[in-house]
Amino acid sequence: MTGDPVDFLHDFVHIYWPSARSVRLGGDPVAGYYAGPFLLLELWPFALLPLAIAKWLWFAGSIFEVFIGTKIAESIVLRDMGRPTRESIRTRAFLPIVVLAISMLSSVVVLDSLVMGQLGVLASLGVLAAIWLLKNEEAPNHDLEAGIAVGLTIALKPTWLPWLLFFVLIRRLRALAIAVTTILAANLLPVLVYGPDQVLHIAMLCLDRVDALRATIANAHDSQHFAHVVQRWLSYFAGSDPDLVARRLAMLVPASLACGFIASLVACAKRRSVVDAAMLVACIAPLFVMTSWPLDFTMLPFFQAMTVARVLWCNPTPRRLVVLLTLSATSIALSSVVLRHVSHGASDLGGSTLMAQWTIALAWLASGTSSPTQHRSSVERQDGLRRG
Repeated sequence: MTGDPVDFLHDFVHIYWPSARSVRLGGDPVAGYYAGPFLLLELWPFALLPLAIAKWLWFAGSIFEVFIGTKIAESIVLRDMGRPTRESIRTRAFLPIVVLAISMLSSVVVLDSLVMGQLGVLASLGVLAAIWLLKNEEAPNHDLEAGIAVGLTIALKPTWLPWLLFFVLIRRLRALAIAVTTILAANLLPVLVYGPDQVLHIAMLCLDRVDALRATIANAHDSQHFAHVVQRWLSYFAGSDPDLVARRLAMLVPASLACGFIASLVACAKRRSVVDAAMLVACIAPLFVMTSWPLDFTMLPFFQAMTVARVLWCNPTPRRLVVLLTLSATSIALSSVVLRHVSHGASDLGGSTLMAQWTIALAWLASGTSSPTQHRSSVERQDGLRRG
């Protein structure tokens, strides 16, 4: 995407559906298809339908995915806050749920994914499901389901490969092994439909296309890859040719800043809880994924709601509360579709979305060392003592 007007469901209409139909007839995916063989299995039923019907079914499915993702995120928020039937819980849960609604309705990453007919929202469901499963205190052994969910996500969107680090950070090596196995199995399934030769050809073709794409996207304002963001910003301020800036500084500066930022994040996340780990992965991914676009990182609105919930339940001082809520509001503003049209400078969508991710991660990690669940337990113990 470049920020210019595009056809409704552009990627589905011009890339996904034609690619699935072409491969079904023995041809190659059309230009612009990079996702690999597994996605073609999901697209196969759509390829059997006329485009006019297929695109609306795809869009209806995307809206349903937003609904499911919102319900999962809402469940995670309420689970941390306690039993939602209590009046005090309902009162404090109101603001995070409102934040979730505002973030979803205004988030450029979600809206672009829907309008473009992309896979970002669908991919986020797998990660959200893994977080929900692993935070389930009543049934803690969900490594199998969580690993399958993340593995299928990565098979659909290979740019989400850094999410394997999620299991490493929370020390769920069994879930990691299951996720890797799921990825391998998912990429072998197309062999049963298309045959080994065609699947291998499609995989190599996609890899070649991704390699060619890397050389052309550095100056695209939607690229969220950290090196590309720094390269563009340096060229804005210095007034230099971006390619010249890239050769001189775009490798050294991003490397030093990235190392410092990751070190500070890891230092702040000593507990490495489930959401801590997810926040870290969301921040790290754009550092390594060169074909990193904002619409590929649709976890952001869910993180914003979870962060507001944690801020409210970690009992900060009034001054700290104002700072943390200001950081959260800044993240929502930076990722808002409204900001995109405020000025020409705000058209650097990749940079603003990257800053939104890092800002909400900072708010989350700075909100305290006690988790909302721990704070909830403390409150409930105090209530019990008062009732006694």
